Amino acid sequence: MDLLFRDEICLIEFDSAQSIMRLAWLQQPDDVNYKKYYTKSLKLAIQYEAAYFLADNSRGTHVNLAMQRWLAETSAAYKPVLHLKRFARVVPQDAFQELVSYKIYDAYDALLPNSMQFGVFNDRALAELWLTGQYTFSAAS
Repeated sequence: MDLLFRDEICLIEFDSAQSIMRLAWLQQPDDVNYKKYYTKSLKLAIQYEAAYFLADNSRGTHVNLAMQRWLAETSAAYKPVLHLKRFARVVPQDAFQELVSYKIYDAYDALLPNSMQFGVFNDRALAELWLTGQYTFSAAS
């Protein structure tokens, strides 16, 4: 596991053995930092040719409607140069967090239909197993 970036807001690491880029939120970022670090993680995923992306939101960061739209549009804009096959989001056991995650994915999928599999999990280890094909469930695809 290579640590690519860390500060008080997030950490970004790459697991070259499994080709997983991980973005973990350590605290709630403001909109400027959310955009900055999410974009940074996508650029690193391009650079490292990551096949899988794990967004660890287990601390329960919240995104407003404008940020949800920005996430979908930015993800879609980067997708043509990304090598991602699957994207997993880890959230706390909170129905609202799961709903928001799927709303973001639905907005992304409307822009680029069926271009990437997406899953929402409450357990990081299970998310990693799904990313690498060692676990299956009914994920949005």
